[in-house]
Amino acid sequence: MTRNETRLALVAFAICLLCSACGNKKDLGADISMGVAGDGLIIPTSTASCVDKRGALGTRSVAKNAMVFSNFSLKYTGVGKTLYIGAMQVKVTSPAITDGQIEITLAPDEVEALLAAPGDLITVPAGTDSYTINSNSATRPARYPACQLAVGPITLQDPNTTTFSANVEISIIGSSSDSLGNVERIEKSISAKATY
Repeated sequence: MTRNETRLALVAFAICLLCSACGNKKDLGADISMGVAGDGLIIPTSTASCVDKRGALGTRSVAKNAMVFSNFSLKYTGVGKTLYIGAMQVKVTSPAITDGQIEITLAPDEVEALLAAPGDLITVPAGTDSYTINSNSATRPARYPACQLAVGPITLQDPNTTTFSANVEISIIGSSSDSLGNVERIEKSISAKATY
């Protein structure tokens, strides 16, 4: 092998180490699955958030042109670990939306109310192999009433728009830790659709 061939081989090896496609990249969301019930709706009114439902005051804090999914589900299979949801973000993309895209980060108390997870922490109950929560389930703990995933406002390029569809990405970022103090970064995203 010539000197140049050796250099090219070393450069290719270095690039391969940096490139996730060249190796076995760890799935940072292997213990998590998420889903929504069908397509979301972007509605020309305000609606109640999960925190609003928890407060039971009849408030509707998600502003006009709210996007709603009737159910959001999360399943966690990290037995012996605690999952911390550091952030939950919803990205909506469509030419009908101002600037073509909007990203909304849910407040920590909204994540807690949506997932029925005090302190945004989730653990697998003893004697089971998973924890599953559905946001609209009637069997949720009493202090976390059934609710829908609702974000907004989704601002429109043209206020006279009558119909459009949008691509939606729902992401969570956080960490998991075990009893020995080992901590791992967690990332998980799902794709969905929404219509107006």
